[in-house]
Amino acid sequence: MAENEERKSFPMLAPSHWWKLRSKFHQSIPGVVTDSYLATVLEMAEVSARNNVMPSLKAFGLIGQDGKPAELVKQWRDDEGYASACKTILDTTYPDELIHVIDDVATGRPKAERWFQNKAGVGQNAAGKMASIFMVVYEADASKASDARKAPAAGKRAAKSVDVTPKRANKVVEAVS
Repeated sequence: MAENEERKSFPMLAPSHWWKLRSKFHQSIPGVVTDSYLATVLEMAEVSARNNVMPSLKAFGLIGQDGKPAELVKQWRDDEGYASACKTILDTTYPDELIHVIDDVATGRPKAERWFQNKAGVGQNAAGKMASIFMVVYEADASKASDARKAPAAGKRAAKSVDVTPKRANKVVEAVS
């Protein structure tokens, strides 16, 4: 990232959105990616797609300033080209310093978070979001998409198993027996 070493803002795309969009692009690459398209695919408001998702896709070089998918999308959506696409994204989006700080995927996230806090001057929450997607790109493992599908969506809780049988009805049934 030679020409952009001074960058102070970095993508904060949720990994679940990364995988969902990759899966959707695997099915078919749209001619133009609009806020409406992203909002529909990711089940969010258009304003959220415009402010939170589109800038990250453009920063990664997946979408051009005109909203058209870049050539990189073809590699990114394909399992065979995924690692190469991630390498390109890593090299063009993040400074070499950050890439060299990480020596192991398992222990890399806390280091990345500290780096983002110190170099980008962001708080813990933003640094966590930046580190989360950075580690997805850094790891470059297409098989992680299946792991993302198994995990509950961010912000949504798993449904609890609840006994909806009224307690009083149970006592009546027991008394009659």
